Amino acid sequence: MKEGLSRVNVEGEIVTKPMLRNVKTSKEEVLKVASFELKDETGTVWVSAWRKHAETAGNLRQGDRIIIKHAYVKKGFGDQLEISTRDTTAITLVN
Repeated sequence: MKEGLSRVNVEGEIVTKPMLRNVKTSKEEVLKVASFELKDETGTVWVSAWRKHAETAGNLRQGDRIIIKHAYVKKGFGDQLEISTRDTTAITLVN
């Protein structure tokens, strides 16, 4: 996984319960975001689910297995790579 990849698809197990919160952008827009850690056989990664996807992710639980389609990779806190959603992203529960 590297920064800038788009249309990323991942499947994994939720490690941490998604935390839903509001954040204010530089344009003074208040958006909902849910953050959680996802793991698969290659390791773990943080996921930021924005806007409508924040509500979906907020209803997920630790241990749920999900598929995320059409997300992208960016640098998050501490320059760690993370997966972020966009309008075309789909989050599907598989268990």
